[in-house]
Amino acid sequence: MKNEGTCYFCNKTYSMRGIKRHLDKCKKRFIDDKIEDKNYYMVSVHSYFKLYWMYLEVSENTTLKDIDKFLRKKWLECCDHLSMFDIGGDIYKYSSMENYPCENKKVTVKDVFNEGLKIRYEYDFGSTTRLEIKVLSVRKGSGDDEILVMARNNEIEYECIECGNKASYISSDINGFQRKFFCDKCANKKGIENLLPVVNSPRMGVCGYFGEE
Repeated sequence: MKNEGTCYFCNKTYSMRGIKRHLDKCKKRFIDDKIEDKNYYMVSVHSYFKLYWMYLEVSENTTLKDIDKFLRKKWLECCDHLSMFDIGGDIYKYSSMENYPCENKKVTVKDVFNEGLKIRYEYDFGSTTRLEIKVLSVRKGSGDDEILVMARNNEIEYECIECGNKASYISSDINGFQRKFFCDKCANKKGIENLLPVVNSPRMGVCGYFGEE
C-alpha cells in the first residue's frame, strides 16, 4: 500500500518520507512572504499507524483550542466527545461544546511550542483516536491563515472483501477490531447493517464518524 500525499502549494505528489524535504524547499510555499512579523511552526500530525497524516503551518497566536477545532473538523468529530493534548505531562482538555468548565482556551502556540516538541493528542476517551503531533521547525513569516494545510496524505483505496473492487463502506464489530470493507453493490446484496463510509481519516469506521464536516 503506497503512502503518498500531495503538496498543497504545487500539487505534486510525494511519499510520506519525502514530503517534509519537499516542503522545506518548495518555492511556491514562500512566494508571498514579504513581511516577517510572526513565528510560524511547521507541524506534522500522524495517526497511530501513520497511514493518515497532515503537515500544517501554525501561527504563533493560534490557541490549542483552535487546533482542537481544526482536527475535529478535518478528521475526528462525530459525537461531541472530549479531547486532550498531553504536552510534556501537562494535560489540556477540550470539548466542542461552549463553556466547557475544564478547558484551557487561552493557551497559545507560542506559550507551549518549541522545535522538536512531541505532543500526544486523543479524541474520545472511549473509542479513542490517537494522534502524534510533532513541531518540526519554526520560521519568521506572514499570512492570513492561523492554521494552513501544507500537505496531506492521499485517499487510501481499500478493496471490497467480496469482489475486490474499490470499497465504499466499512463494517466493524462492536469493538471495532474486525473491520471489513464492501463496495456499494456487495453491501446492498448482503444487506449489511451498521456501515460507515470509507473516508480519508484515522477516525474511519469508529463510532458515528461520516467524514470531514
